This record gives sequence, C-alpha cells and structure tokens, in this order.
Amino acid sequence: MTRVIRRYAIPIAVVLAAFLITVWDIWIAFPRQQQIATLQEVVGRREEIDETDDREFNGDTQEHFNQNIGPLVDGIAKANVVSVYEGIARQLTEQEEIERGLIHRKTVMRHGFSFYEAAIPAVETDAAKLTALFSGTKTLSKYTGPQFCGGFHPDWCVEFNAGDDIYRVLICFGCREARLYGPTNEVFTDFETATYNDLIDILEPLPRERPMRQRAK
Repeated sequence: MTRVIRRYAIPIAVVLAAFLITVWDIWIAFPRQQQIATLQEVVGRREEIDETDDREFNGDTQEHFNQNIGPLVDGIAKANVVSVYEGIARQLTEQEEIERGLIHRKTVMRHGFSFYEAAIPAVETDAAKLTALFSGTKTLSKYTGPQFCGGFHPDWCVEFNAGDDIYRVLICFGCREARLYGPTNEVFTDFETATYNDLIDILEPLPRERPMRQRAK
C-alpha cells in the first residue's frame, strides 16, 4: 500500500497543480467586470457596479465627490423626519442569533445591506445633531479606498425624510466611512475622528443588539 501511495503521489500532485494553475489562468482572463460580479455574488452583494465605477475598490474621484456631495447634504438639511436603523452584525452566527432572540426579527435591505426592520425614531435633539453633521461638507471627505478592516459593513442607517424625498446615510464605524444616497445620486465618503466621536455619542446610546462601541482617543 505504501509503495502504491509513493508511486502515485507525485503524478497526483502534478495534476492537481496543473488544475489550480488552469483555474487561476481562467480567473485572470475574466474581464474586470466579471471578476467584480463574481466577488459580489460570493459575499451576497447585489449592488450594480458599471464598467467605469469601481470606486469601492479604488476610491472616489474628486470630480465625482464634488458633483454629488452638495445636492445630498442640501437635501438632508431639509429633512423634517429622522429615523435610525441598526445594521445586523456580520459576525453573529445563527446559533448566537437564536440565543439572543434575533432569529425571528424582521430585516430590511438598504442599498445591499441588511438592517433590522423596526426603525428607531430619533429624539428631537439627536435628529438635529445628525442633520447638522450630514448637512455640511466639512464633516465628510472624499472616499479614498477600502480600509483593511474586513470591508464596509454599516453599523447604522440614518434615514432623512424631506417631503417626498428620502436620503440615507450608511455608517460604518470600523472603516470610518459613510455612504450617502439620495433620490438620484450617491457618494462614498470618509470621516475623521471628531465626526466618529460625535456619531458614537449620538448613536451608541440607542437601543441596539450589537456590542457598544467606544469613543476614539
């Protein structure tokens, strides 16, 4: 038996290596858009990324940021209703969800990410603070590219209703990124430590299922 294993071990290893190389060559040969689509499928994302829009991987351009940030923050400034949705922690296993009574809670999709369906109405003072934070261009800066923190996964979605228009800000504390979405446009942004701490002070005291995050020093 040992002789048989020794006899066929090397040929099997060679065939396996050739197979892996072939798979890699096929992957490299894919057009970039197909690679992105495949990666999105693997992680369960359904957002569309066109051939020229790979900001999620390479960062935003100053031109795109400048064109879109103004209309979004202007729209948020007009909001008269502010609601907050908690994002579902990606590290929770099904067993943990069962133990914490979350397995039967309804969820809703917001721009490709899952949140608990029940909105948390923001009290008047918090609503005013959130509106102030996201209705000015000094709070946010151009998105520079992905952080090495496991990828963008929003902790919170803040929804601003301005008449018939809805504006949403998806906030990821791990990446210190915010994605703003309006009726006709959207923009990815970064935010600094001061904004991070302001958001922690407003959002983390709210009822939530995730562990509480702390202010940055």
